[in-house]
Amino acid sequence: MDIDSQVSASAFGRLVNISQQAVSKHVADGHLRKGGTLAEWLFDYCEHLRVQAAGRGGDKQADLAAAKTEEAQVKAALGRLAYNEKLGTLVIAEDAAQAVVNWAAYANREIRGAVERLRQALEKEHGISIDASTLSDVVEPAIERIGEFAGDVAEGLTDSSE
Repeated sequence: MDIDSQVSASAFGRLVNISQQAVSKHVADGHLRKGGTLAEWLFDYCEHLRVQAAGRGGDKQADLAAAKTEEAQVKAALGRLAYNEKLGTLVIAEDAAQAVVNWAAYANREIRGAVERLRQALEKEHGISIDASTLSDVVEPAIERIGEFAGDVAEGLTDSSE
């Protein structure tokens, strides 16, 4: 997760251990800026929790306890991010998306090559001629679906429209 990139509500919710719906409510209530980056949302969220904890957000003791709990969760989430970054186990969404797209391109090349080798082997072994377009009519739609699926997965990894 790049701290200076726009973050989705579900990703932010996972980070601070609240639901996507709760994040969306914070956005709707103006506690989090619409389309904010991870850094902006963390700042806004911590500020909101500080205001609540200081009693300026209401007099209810339960609200104060909830705010303190949420702030602790944010700090813990930031700690997990820093820890995973030090370990080298933090996966950047854009890197994962690119890996999925690269894998699909590799699979595409391998499948096409395997089909062509199979066609040549069958022609040689059986003394027949197989029209390459016959195989393409079967294989190409499958390859296209693999590519589309990889694109959808990559888009889902980097989607920050939530």
